[in-house]
Amino acid sequence: DFEARLSAWAVPSTLQSVQEAFVQYRKLLVKRGFAENIELVAIAGQAKENCFARRIGGVYFRKGELLSRSCYQKLMFVSHERVAGICCDRVYIIWSPSSSRWQVTTACDEGAPIYAHCQGSGDSDTLASVPGPWTLCCSANGKKWQEDVGMRVIADANRG
Repeated sequence: DFEARLSAWAVPSTLQSVQEAFVQYRKLLVKRGFAENIELVAIAGQAKENCFARRIGGVYFRKGELLSRSCYQKLMFVSHERVAGICCDRVYIIWSPSSSRWQVTTACDEGAPIYAHCQGSGDSDTLASVPGPWTLCCSANGKKWQEDVGMRVIADANRG
């Protein structure tokens, strides 16, 4: 089973594993030429029974700016035989100006399908300062949504 081969930190589910994931992903990113102070955030605490919980949970790096706010992309750890490394998943956290909310989505585009969203309160909101609650999609067709009080975005306080 592929998941069984992943290190525990690669798919963080607790605050402690999130902190370890920040350390490990940062080391791997630096090896690939990223700055030591690259901004990392994690999505954790979402209800495990949600159909997209595993898809959106994990560590994201700040990819740059999109629509005047930071844009983040999900990182993945892959291990095959004696080779291990990181790659990017097609899951993003972006700001939607038209909806005044942060969105976890499938592309860096306001029209892309959304896994989760959280209302912002103004132009100065950063992703890590948004208190929640997050609303998660609960159906494959995107028509059923449910508030998840456990889901949160955690910022890496120990940036390089």
